[in-house]
Amino acid sequence: KEEEVEQKEEIVRTKRCADRTSQCKVLAARGTDVCSARMVAHCQATCKKCSAAPAPRPTDNGEVQGKCLTPAIANGRVGNGRSMNPGEPLNVRCNPGYTLVGGTSKCLIQDVFTNEDKDARLVPECIKLGSSTLSGNGATYTGGRNTYSAKDAYGRAVEMECDRWNKDVLRGILMGYADGKDLLLGNHNYCRNPGGIEPVPFCLASATGVGKIVYCFGHGGCDTCAGATDKYEADYCADPRNTRFCLYTDKSTANRVAAIQENCAATCCKMAGC
Repeated sequence: KEEEVEQKEEIVRTKRCADRTSQCKVLAARGTDVCSARMVAHCQATCKKCSAAPAPRPTDNGEVQGKCLTPAIANGRVGNGRSMNPGEPLNVRCNPGYTLVGGTSKCLIQDVFTNEDKDARLVPECIKLGSSTLSGNGATYTGGRNTYSAKDAYGRAVEMECDRWNKDVLRGILMGYADGKDLLLGNHNYCRNPGGIEPVPFCLASATGVGKIVYCFGHGGCDTCAGATDKYEADYCADPRNTRFCLYTDKSTANRVAAIQENCAATCCKMAGC
């Protein structure tokens, strides 16, 4: 069998290195430089320039694949059979009123599924989205916002899509937050404020390679602006050096924004569109 394999490899190598045209030898006999950079690819055999190596033989890398037991997805139905073949994607349909999140997962073996992130812990989910109206600090917000404001390389304002909560937390890239496990909110990227731990709903971002908290809203709900007045004079509250801190962006300026919103409440509420 070993000899047969070698013979097959030699046949493949010969075909790969053959001249692409019968004119190579004719032209070479006439003195034409068929081995020039422009022609050598067509006259590999004549020029003896074939550098193609035989394809490597497949090796056993020890990874075992097999059928998977079809999982149950809360608030949804899985359309696959009782068992799934390796590489077969999960076919999930969410119940009415629920939204499918998490991307595509494929069977690896038994109850293990893989995805584009190569992380079996990230599986599809069916979640329920609520009202998009923001009230207070958004502790109960369950809307569908999943973007945050940022600046591009030219200083222009752009909207960036949030990362998925579980993906960033499980990868261990979240910096400056002691209780990362508290942010395992699901395999989705919708803005949330669990327990009202931040001034407004937030999400995770890792555009620089390091995960961090960014705010999805610059201000709390407009209900917090009822009766708002500026404590400081107009020349202070209207000063661009202060108004630039009227709206939340990320935790690095959160304390400064909180102070400006307290002292220039009416001005900041107006900037927030309330």
